[in-house]
Amino acid sequence: MFLQKLKSWLPEGKTLLKARKERRRLPKARVAGKKTRLLIWICIGLMGCSGTFAYLKAIRIDGEVIRQEKYIQELNGKQQTDPNLLSPRLTVFLDRFVPLYINIPAEQAGQEKRSKELTKYYAQGLKDAVEATAGYRELKEKRFWDVTQKDGRSIVQYKVTYLNVSKAGEGEETAAEEKKEEVSALLNIPVQASSSGYAVVEQVYMTAIPTLHTSEFAAVKSEWENKEQVKADVKNDVEKWLQEFFRKYASSSYKDMAYMMDTPEGLDGLKEFKEVKARVYDSEGKWLVQAEVVFKEKTANIESKENFTLLLDKKEEKYHVKDMKHTLGGL
Repeated sequence: MFLQKLKSWLPEGKTLLKARKERRRLPKARVAGKKTRLLIWICIGLMGCSGTFAYLKAIRIDGEVIRQEKYIQELNGKQQTDPNLLSPRLTVFLDRFVPLYINIPAEQAGQEKRSKELTKYYAQGLKDAVEATAGYRELKEKRFWDVTQKDGRSIVQYKVTYLNVSKAGEGEETAAEEKKEEVSALLNIPVQASSSGYAVVEQVYMTAIPTLHTSEFAAVKSEWENKEQVKADVKNDVEKWLQEFFRKYASSSYKDMAYMMDTPEGLDGLKEFKEVKARVYDSEGKWLVQAEVVFKEKTANIESKENFTLLLDKKEEKYHVKDMKHTLGGL
């Protein structure tokens, strides 16, 4: 009775079982729809994030490109305006200026011509400040020395050697006697540059030539000298081979030494081999040799001692040079 009433309430053609099945499917459809929408929004979010990251990366790359371009422009500008780089153009400029400045003719007319020529090298408003009332100056040698910075300007230095010549005892019947003094000094030339050229912007001045040597360093020493050498028979065998090697090294070209060395070199007859003294150490199955070798000039009785460090191994029972340096400091 109850079932009949229940069926009467249902829509026509529907059963209780079907209604229940439809009610079970509806929540699943909603869940699937939510999952799909969520997945779509996640994809949209990821695409948005990736686009943002790509945009930020592009900005960062653009910034780096701009910085690099700015650096290149600054470098190019420096190459055009900074005489510190001592370009060939500046060398030509100074190779003309230095002799013109140092050489002072004895005659007044020659001095006036010199001063006029120097104005082509000086900046606006700068005039030659050198006068010669008696005698003259003559350049013997010039050599580029250095470039320094002072007060934002480049000072190009040349080592110059010149003669100061004075005249004494000049008279109607007696020829003038010349007194010559050789002088060496640093010629300091304040220079500025632009893309159109160079100019000496301040009075040139001279300074004493500084001492270049120093005593603050110790000579290179062997780090192996306090280590134990190989046994006597091995050392004797190596020393015997070294006699042959350095004799061939002195007389042969680098091509001829290829069968004895990984990186061949040779004196090609420049000197003659005289003797070798060596210390031989074991180095992980190879032999490290530190040698003092005496060579002799071919046409004069002049001897010189040279230092070598060699790493030897054996190929077909013959010693072979894996590496060689002209030092006792090691490889």
